[in-house]
Amino acid sequence: MIGIRGVFDRTGEAVLSQVRSVILLGGAIRRNEFLTAARRSLLDLPVKQGQTLFEQWQESCGRLAERIGRDRLPLRLLLDAGSPEPEPPAASSRVDVRVERDPRPLRGTGGILRDLSEQYGPDDFLLVANAGQVLFDPLESLVASMAATGGEICVVSHLDGTPSGFMLVRCECLKQIPAVGYVDMKEQGLPRISKKHLASVVFRDVPTGFPVRTFRDYIHALRRYHRALDEASQPFDPFAEDWRSSFHIVEEGAEVDPDARLHDSVVLRGGRVQKNAFVARSIVCPSGVVPGSRRVVDELIAL
Repeated sequence: MIGIRGVFDRTGEAVLSQVRSVILLGGAIRRNEFLTAARRSLLDLPVKQGQTLFEQWQESCGRLAERIGRDRLPLRLLLDAGSPEPEPPAASSRVDVRVERDPRPLRGTGGILRDLSEQYGPDDFLLVANAGQVLFDPLESLVASMAATGGEICVVSHLDGTPSGFMLVRCECLKQIPAVGYVDMKEQGLPRISKKHLASVVFRDVPTGFPVRTFRDYIHALRRYHRALDEASQPFDPFAEDWRSSFHIVEEGAEVDPDARLHDSVVLRGGRVQKNAFVARSIVCPSGVVPGSRRVVDELIAL
């Protein structure tokens, strides 16, 4: 528990009925060596064959909309001026996807959310998440767990120490954040809010999602995600052997010879893997070529 001040008496279902939007914070998704080589936004990276990270968010929000009984649920991706813009997913029957630029720079995550709360009622709730993560837990189950705590603001904590990127917050709470100036949500916003409003924590033994910043983060997240899909009935074993491939993704427009082998790797459109090559835990970027019979392990292949 972060704080226990304030009076707020709502059931979990009552809180769920007040969820008005999902806010993805994507302002920190800037170009690095990985994304420069991939030639795209992080949200345009594939999570599985035929589905990008942005599309995974859309699909998850669709299930959340069904769970909370909303015909349409806005999914708002907030980017700063310097972040690359992803390709919006195809239209969905339940999720309205919006890609927006932050009109007020240097506000910090707390300031951004405070400004955004002006568009909602005081009793409305927002689900706030870091955009750059591969989701593990069903979003609808996670949000129900957060709502059930009865807090006006609820965060998720991973017991293994990995960072969490989820927050469910009542808009009235965000009025505690100053209307001007830079405010970081975790460092400054949460302490301010918890002085006057009921704050709570959902603890999880295993991560709800894995952040993606580098190509090694990306491969690690995909391995965990696909192993969980294959072995849903069994807990993840951190000491499992690596000899068995968990996944491979070949985008449309990539060229992979039928005699090449891919082990926990991604070949982006435009990438080429030639005859008898072996690629493990690596990403072949649009201009990348793995020559015939070459063995590549743990590499970002851009040329």
